[in-house]
Amino acid sequence: MKELQHIIGKRVKVKDSDGKEWVGELQFVGLNEIFPSWGLHVTISRVPGILINTIKDIEVLEEERPY
Repeated sequence: MKELQHIIGKRVKVKDSDGKEWVGELQFVGLNEIFPSWGLHVTISRVPGILINTIKDIEVLEEERPY
């Protein structure tokens, strides 16, 4: 999905319609050739299969700044 390509590699917090949250690096957005039955999904910090149609909110987190 072009709409999310600009945040791949960034730290995000994703909340789905069941209230589950994932925090980590957005690594993939799209269709998985190995699991086409999943449909559109995202992978966050190696957690695959978070379905696009269940996502209610994606927040890009600011990178931590060293002090």
